[in-house]
Amino acid sequence: MLFAGDSSAANGIFTNEGATTARGAGLVQFRQNATADHGIFTNDALPAEGGAVQFLDSSTAAEGTFTNNGTFREGGAAARRNSLTLPRRAMRL
Repeated sequence: MLFAGDSSAANGIFTNEGATTARGAGLVQFRQNATADHGIFTNDALPAEGGAVQFLDSSTAAEGTFTNNGTFREGGAAARRNSLTLPRRAMRL
C-alpha cells in the first residue's frame, strides 16, 4: 500500500502479513509529505520474509502505533525480520 503526496492513514488499522516465499510480504510505504497520522500498523513475520512499513522523503510517523511481531523457522533459526524504516532526520535523539 502506498501513501503519497499529502495523504494520511488517518485512524486506519493495517496488518502486513509475512510470507513463506521471498518478496511476498506486506508493505506500507509513505512518500513525499504523507503521514501515518493516528494509524495502527502491525508487521507479522513468516519464515521467508516479514512485513514492513517505510517512511521516505518528508513523510512522518506522526502519532502512529507500530508493532513488529517476530517468528522463528523450524530448528530455531530466526526468520527474516519485520522492518520499520524512518527518514534519517527522525532518528535524531
